[in-house]
Amino acid sequence: MKKIVIVGPGGLGGLVAALLARSAESCEVTVITRPGAHAEAMRRNGLRVEGLDPFTVQLNVVDDPNQVEDCDVLILAVKSQDTAAALQQVGHIQVNDFVASLQNGTMKDDLLTAAFGRGKTIGVVAPEEVIGKMAAGFFPKEQAERDDAEEQGVIKSGRSIEDREWSIRDGAGKKRWFLTAKVPLTNPNGKIMGVLVVDRDITGPKQAAESLRESEERFELAVRGTSDAIWDWNIITGQDYWSSRLYELLGYEVGTIEASFATIKSRLHADDTDSALEALRAHLKDRAPYDVEYRLRTKSGEYRWFRSRGQAVWDETNTARRMVGFIQEITERRQLQAALRETQQLLNSTPDPIIIVNDKGNITVVNTQSEKTFGFNRSELLGQPETP
Repeated sequence: MKKIVIVGPGGLGGLVAALLARSAESCEVTVITRPGAHAEAMRRNGLRVEGLDPFTVQLNVVDDPNQVEDCDVLILAVKSQDTAAALQQVGHIQVNDFVASLQNGTMKDDLLTAAFGRGKTIGVVAPEEVIGKMAAGFFPKEQAERDDAEEQGVIKSGRSIEDREWSIRDGAGKKRWFLTAKVPLTNPNGKIMGVLVVDRDITGPKQAAESLRESEERFELAVRGTSDAIWDWNIITGQDYWSSRLYELLGYEVGTIEASFATIKSRLHADDTDSALEALRAHLKDRAPYDVEYRLRTKSGEYRWFRSRGQAVWDETNTARRMVGFIQEITERRQLQAALRETQQLLNSTPDPIIIVNDKGNITVVNTQSEKTFGFNRSELLGQPETP
């Protein structure tokens, strides 16, 4: 829950709270204000901000600053001459995110949102170092000029700017990202008096997104660099991912058939279905290694041999939730193995001893009659030189 503390009447502070509440799952607002009718009205009615959709917060109204120990956001909704006194009043409060100072009058030349906590990236140590000073003293000239022009545009048009991303280098030279909202501030007569700027640090999510992009790029390069196809099966949702190579092996263009376990199952050769499904069951239930060979029907109707290997991920209840693996075509290998078996059977059927050697002179084939004639087992001869 985001904790926001407002010092003062709570009017402009409520606007900041509304902007922040929209980006948080829940929000607790504490208003530190003088006892009186206004405080009682807030206790009864909550915070009301004209022009914004209703937002729900847990509201506390107190008159003693010592009742507050820490918060994520501290908002000083006081007159400029009262800022120093207000800071002294709440100096004991630990602020985790930032301090905002909202003052009456023209706001063009004042940096009214003082980055603090996470905002220490621009070199701010205490809020009083920022409040009332010009933005150009903290940001590069080009950025400060752009911001000034943008804020003047908000004042002239009365239209808000929301969710604009911008970045800045911190003291260590690292890039920090922020998400900005700029809304016009009006007096009770509806006249625009200035602009309220709220910046939210989104460096973490941006870095995570960049890391994900780089990871996906590495994955794609790895996929392109192998003749194997990759599959990713979300067992819970049934959602599958096939690399383009898997579609190619089956003879299809990417996306022209459904990427799913059901598709693979429907294309299994009848003689391989039971063994393939049993291998999968043994892996998911007993965590046996998954390495199985089977035939699949391709687009042309031809059955071709494949080897599939994979690894599942189980949750704390021992339920398999996801499985990722590789599949490669092994038709030529299986055909070669079959040809070798036929050759061996033919050699074994002849009454003469036959030994075949390779180009290096090592024995590669020994028939049954050779074992009988020379008194050696086939295993003793294979790989040995023809002559000692």
